[in-house]
Amino acid sequence: MVYDGYGSLAEYLVRGLARTGAVVNVAPLDLDQRGLTDEFRAIYERSDPRANAPVLYWSWPRPELTRYRAAPDLFVNTMWETSRLPAAWPALPMA
Repeated sequence: MVYDGYGSLAEYLVRGLARTGAVVNVAPLDLDQRGLTDEFRAIYERSDPRANAPVLYWSWPRPELTRYRAAPDLFVNTMWETSRLPAAWPALPMA
C-alpha cells in the first residue's frame, strides 16, 4: 500500500535492491496495487515467495511474523513513534 508509511518505503526498498542485482521475492502481508509502479509490479509478478532465502520483514511485529521464523536469516525492520512499545511486541513467539 504505497499510501501508508511502510508501503511507500517498501516499494523504494524493493526497487532499489532489484536495481543493484539482488534477487527480490516479494511476499506482501497486504497488497493494494493502486499507485504501484510498473517496475514494482514486474518484480512482484516474478516473485517466488516460497524461496528459501534471507527474509526482510518490513512491518510492525504482528502474528504473520512467526511464519518466517524458519528463514535462514531473518531481518526485521520496524518503527514505533512513541516511548512505549505495545505490550504484545516483545512477547511474540519467534522460537
